[in-house]
This record gives sequence, C-alpha cells and structure tokens, in this order.
Amino acid sequence: MDDTTLTPEVVQTLFATIRELRTEIAELKASRTPTSSQDDNTNPPPVSKSEKFPDPPMFSGNRKELRPFITKLRLKLERNADRFPTDTDKVSYGISRLEGDAAATIDPFYRNGALTDLDTLVKLLEMTYDDVSRKYTALTRLETCRQTNREFTSFYSEFLALMGELNWNEDAKIAALRRAISNEVRSQLVGRDMPPTLAEFAALCQRIDEDLRLNQASRYRQSNAQRTPRPTAPIPSNSPAPIHDPMDIDVARTQYAPAGSDERKNRLTKGECFGCGQKGHRHRDCPTNPYNKVRQTAITNLNESAPTRKTYATSVTSSKAPEKRTRSTPLRVATPRVMSPDESENESS
Repeated sequence: MDDTTLTPEVVQTLFATIRELRTEIAELKASRTPTSSQDDNTNPPPVSKSEKFPDPPMFSGNRKELRPFITKLRLKLERNADRFPTDTDKVSYGISRLEGDAAATIDPFYRNGALTDLDTLVKLLEMTYDDVSRKYTALTRLETCRQTNREFTSFYSEFLALMGELNWNEDAKIAALRRAISNEVRSQLVGRDMPPTLAEFAALCQRIDEDLRLNQASRYRQSNAQRTPRPTAPIPSNSPAPIHDPMDIDVARTQYAPAGSDERKNRLTKGECFGCGQKGHRHRDCPTNPYNKVRQTAITNLNESAPTRKTYATSVTSSKAPEKRTRSTPLRVATPRVMSPDESENESS
C-alpha cells in the first residue's frame, strides 16, 4: 500500500465498493436457484403405487353374477386409480375381465370405438344381461320366500337381497319379514314390543332362533343319553357261574365272544365257554345261550303235540287189557345249527 492518507472521501469510496460487491454476490445466488430446481425436476423421486386390490372374477354372461361383477370392478378401479389413470386404461381392464359370451358381445363395440369410458361399458353389459324387471321378480320371489327349517342367518340373507330391489319403508319390511319367518320363531314374538327398524327386528328374530335350536339340541342329547345302556362290570374268572335268564338276549350278546375276535381265541386256549366265559360247560349248554332254550322249548312242544303211533297188535292188546297202557315214543327233532370253526373247536373240547 502507498502512504496515501485515509481521508473520509476514500473511506466512503471503499464502503461503496463493498456494497456493490455484496449486491453482485446476491444476484449471482439468485440466478443459480432456478438452475438447481430444473436439475431436481429432471430426476424426480420415484412415486409409490397403491397396494394391489383383488381382481374381480371373470364374467361370462350369467345374469346372477352381473351386479356383483360390476361392483367388484368399480372397487378395483377406485382403489387402484393410480394404476389406471385414463378412461382407456379402465375400459381395457374391464374388457380383460370378460370371457365367453360376454367377451364376444363386447368385442365389436370395442373395435368400433364405441366404448369411450367405463360407464358406457357398464351400461352395455346391463342392457344385455341385467334383469329389466327386477322389482317384479323380487316381488314374485318374496311371496314364496320362507324360513321353514333353515337357520335364520341363511334365510335372512336371501330376504335382504330381495328387499334391496324394493323401495319399501321400515314398517312394510318388518311386516314382510314377520310373514316369512318360521312358525316357531313367530310364536315367540307374541306379547313382545316390535322394534322400529328392520335391522333391530332381524336381530331379535336371530336371537330367538338360536335359543330354540340350542334347546332342541339339548333335548336331543338328553334323549340319547337315556337310550344308551350302562356298561356291565366284568365277571371275575374265579367266581362261580352266574345264574342268567336264558331268554335275556341282551346279556348274552354282552358276554358273547364273536367269532374271529381275540377274546374268542383267548377263551379257546383256556377252555372257557364262548357265551359266559366260564369253564365246565360248552357254549351249546351255556345258560346264557338263548338259542339253546328256544331249541329245547321247540322240542318239548313237538313231543307234546305228536300223535301216538298205534299198530294192529297194540290196538288189540289195549282192547283186551285196558289197564295196561303203551307208552308212546316221543319224536326227537334235531334242530340244525351252523357253527363257526372256532365254536366247533370249543364244542369238541
């Protein structure tokens, strides 16, 4: 630096120069801001897509499936609107969910450019496959819609679907539901205050129906428990043979060892009876064998009813000596009986 004295004029000049430099720096910073924003716009951050909503089922032209298909199609396009931004994308997706007769019906309209948006596609499907007299159909089906012996939830879903087609007030809907419920549920409504809305009345009927079914199931279990026979205690092997009623078939079936069973093989090895499990007699002589008693009774009845055989000599002798009586020989009837191999072994033992 030279030896120039810093006069007030020089100081003011320096301050003016500094201000000018600061102004230029601010202008330079301002001029660089748009450039940075343009650089950011060239590489925008990736945008996350919405979670994929389930696709509606394929529609082939079934009238009953039309309305559920349209509802699910609209839900799909509303929930995934970012995936189908234009009307062309929506129409293309709607056509892709058609098959069979429905796809063949819509194809010429799409090729001719008549399908400009989704509403046009929906209207065309409704004109082709929808029921034009839905209210009349609902009224006809409502006349025969009855609960009978169905659960209330299953019946009410059908009833509610029919009510959706009719513009009735709450009183008319409640009256129609009261006519359609079962006689058992209707009888439980006697003396009760009717709810003002259909939903509340349906909830009341459902509780009554569940209580009736619960009581019916309880009575059924009790009746089955009374019919079930009580198990009999096993008879010890060292105890004497019990006295049984020969005609008590239930007892004989309980203690009898069936052919081919492990119990029969065990009794055959020990020399025990197949009927009662005791030693000292065979199954044909067992007191628990009901068929033995039946056979003996049949033989006795035949012997008593059999006529006495008389010859000429016997008749002459009886006439001469009336005090002597000939004894008639009883007829013995053998009842055939088929025995299993295991039982035959027990009989021969």
